[in-house]
Amino acid sequence: MDPTFKAAKESNGLDYDYVLIPGATADNKGGVRGTEFVTISPTSKNADLAWEFVTYICDEPQLERWGKALGRFNGNDAAMAKVSDPLLSITIDAAASSLFERPPHFTTAYPGNYYQALQDNLAQITSGVFTPEAGAADLITQLNATIAAQ
Repeated sequence: MDPTFKAAKESNGLDYDYVLIPGATADNKGGVRGTEFVTISPTSKNADLAWEFVTYICDEPQLERWGKALGRFNGNDAAMAKVSDPLLSITIDAAASSLFERPPHFTTAYPGNYYQALQDNLAQITSGVFTPEAGAADLITQLNATIAAQ
């Protein structure tokens, strides 16, 4: 069991449901790193003002402040180097060797319908068409067919 989650259960009674994601190599701590982005519409009437706002919220001092105040990871290495939150440090260390995409790790472009199958299946489960168990079985069949067609 992962020591962080085990310690949380022993010290605070927090019993998390989780799955550790193996890394691509033995040196990789595992995990998948995603990104967030801020955009400005090309038809924006206030693009200059929007750009000022975007540069402000993405600047190191703000990202450092949010990292310290919220314990939230961001991709600004300089800002993260100044944050001393012990839990956030775990995320920072893991991000250094995380995979920069979502699994599975195709060697070619993702099939066009791969994520659509996930979204459709989730919608069917949440609307009651499938139970979670039946939805999982159906999704496995769909994704296996999608991957096999690659």
